[in-house]
Amino acid sequence: MIVALCALLAVVTATAMHAQAPSSYGTEFLVAIAPNDNQSAPTQALHILIASPFDTEVTVYDYDRAAIKKRSVKANVPVVLRDDNGGTSWGSEVWEPEFGMPKAIRITSEKPVAVWVLNSKVVSSDGYLARPLSAWGREYRVMSYYDFNEARPWAGGFFIVAHEQTSVQIKLQGSDAGVRTSGGKKIGDVINVLLQEGEVYMVVGDGTTRGSFDLSGTHITADRPIGVIGFHQRTTVPNLLLDGNGRNHLVEMLPPVSEYGTSFTTVEFARTRSNGIGRGDVFRIVSSEDATRWSCSFYDKTTGNLLGKQGGILPRAGDVADISQTQLPTALVQGMAFWEMDKPSMLMQYSCSSSFDGDINLDPMMIAIEPDDSWSNSAVAMVARAEQFTNHRVSMMFRTNVNDSRYAENLASIRSNGAGLFVKHLRDNVHLAEITIAAGQPAPEWQGQFTVTANDNVTMSGAVYGNSFVDAYGWSMAGGIPAPSTNVGGDAVAHADLANVWLRADKSILCIELQESITITNIRICTLLGKTICYSLAPGTQRAEIPVDCPTVVPLFVAIEQGSRSQHQTILSGY
Repeated sequence: MIVALCALLAVVTATAMHAQAPSSYGTEFLVAIAPNDNQSAPTQALHILIASPFDTEVTVYDYDRAAIKKRSVKANVPVVLRDDNGGTSWGSEVWEPEFGMPKAIRITSEKPVAVWVLNSKVVSSDGYLARPLSAWGREYRVMSYYDFNEARPWAGGFFIVAHEQTSVQIKLQGSDAGVRTSGGKKIGDVINVLLQEGEVYMVVGDGTTRGSFDLSGTHITADRPIGVIGFHQRTTVPNLLLDGNGRNHLVEMLPPVSEYGTSFTTVEFARTRSNGIGRGDVFRIVSSEDATRWSCSFYDKTTGNLLGKQGGILPRAGDVADISQTQLPTALVQGMAFWEMDKPSMLMQYSCSSSFDGDINLDPMMIAIEPDDSWSNSAVAMVARAEQFTNHRVSMMFRTNVNDSRYAENLASIRSNGAGLFVKHLRDNVHLAEITIAAGQPAPEWQGQFTVTANDNVTMSGAVYGNSFVDAYGWSMAGGIPAPSTNVGGDAVAHADLANVWLRADKSILCIELQESITITNIRICTLLGKTICYSLAPGTQRAEIPVDCPTVVPLFVAIEQGSRSQHQTILSGY
């Protein structure tokens, strides 16, 4: 199996380095379909959405059907693989517990793409932003939700996706040690499994309890990078609600422990609060280390007034703070919230059920929150193309220094599909923009995609969610859009104001030629697989030839900076 290597090149001055946020874009993905509701539930849409800033071709391999398809993708025009035309198959949905099943879907592309997955059955839906192989890791903590024995025995769990032969160890952790998984395992058991390329291994509760058994916190390690997806077949949120109207599927592709953070910023999902009692969202934190302290302060989105504070300590690695499980509608964390942990952690945000606050147009979904230091200065918001979702909302947060002399210029640099975007300052350098898309949209000229960009003094993060009557989906925006470049026969050359950068035709040497007035003394090349090359230029040197030994397909993401000036581009070597 050929794995495309993505390299990140950062060229910096001797006194400062510009941090690069992880990108949601890549040239290889493996995704899988979580079990939604039950196998006999009427289906609506199984979609895989693919978008790129480039014209490119993608190859899709379905391990379950042993079927391969190729699709052309036009720059900034998303492609939707659909179940109603054979682009996807409901046979890929994973229902077999604790057994390696060849049910992954592999997506490869010539140039970087972003991928989203939607699983929608009648009144039960959710989706997720896929993580490229370059963003996979070897250590994970699970985030799911409590089993929900109500109209049916619905359960929560997780599954692991392998892209090559991989040895995996699973140490089951969570709550209610007296209950077993659907495969007969219990909290505290250790599962060792050898997975082959394209196999998916699922662990799920037995659905015989409500609000007690939960596999969140389970520790997963592997000898090769893996993907991990947390899910719930169908549940209310919180799932102890006495009036439990509003049950939905939950699914999210989880970050590895290496991408955990200590500072997070959230904004509540927009809801009507029709009953005047229920307010806010459910949040859950999982710790990566023992004795993790956490705190949260949340503020009114309109006035900026403090609404409340919460905090606590997680004694063991893998312990979960649940904020909050409740039987009756009440006030939860709401408005804009600032979260702090003293050790790396994962934060998950859940939308509540319709009966929680009386909003019949928004139901449960789960979205992993990006740490503050992982925000980027560009992102794509993708709207689901399933016809049943009649309304959508894009919720975006921007961080830029309000005391910067270029503050007005920084705000003006924020653009959505090339047009200016109004943002409101909330507090502490955080700004908010929300776009509502009513029934009858998206318009054909943008095909449901918002491309949001800003200058290097602005970072952003956000989510997209949509609804119909007692149904909803939600997923993250794809951050870190790779910049376009020129790709010509032989050498790939990109020209810009600070330097000309190209990869020699033999793909072994990266060439950098500075403009006459530019002086940069240090060059640092970092691959996403952890390899680092440091290269120094003597004062006055205008040209460097750096050995990079590229594999067959290499997009090189290049950032060159001098003071306030910067140049961003992508060098594509091709096949």
